[in-house]
Amino acid sequence: MKKKIYYLLAFIAVFFAACTAQKGMSVHDKLEGRWALTETLNDIGDGKGKYVPVTADSAYLVFNKSGLINGNAIYGATNYKVTDNTHLAINIKGNTAPVNYRYKVDGNDLELNAPCREACGMRFKRMR
Repeated sequence: MKKKIYYLLAFIAVFFAACTAQKGMSVHDKLEGRWALTETLNDIGDGKGKYVPVTADSAYLVFNKSGLINGNAIYGATNYKVTDNTHLAINIKGNTAPVNYRYKVDGNDLELNAPCREACGMRFKRMR
């Protein structure tokens, strides 16, 4: 009987540890990987802009855990730094200062919004 209780307690401890580890994923873990651009948002300033599907499937970004970015969805992007829960500072070749993007990761979906005068944005799907 005591063995069963110990096994049950051990199982519960492992279960809660696994749940906590999933919640405690770092932003780098969530961002890491290859992302395909699926939609873009452009607004001329009247607030009526909508996300539209991308017709070509060649635009992508690759976020490395070390902070490097590869890909062609953000021209000249070299590396990034997570500044808080909603912002990334992305260094771009030729710029003297990083560009602050808003971001949101939801499972296999990523949304990036550059600091535009009008609404603008990009949506990505994680590639396997």
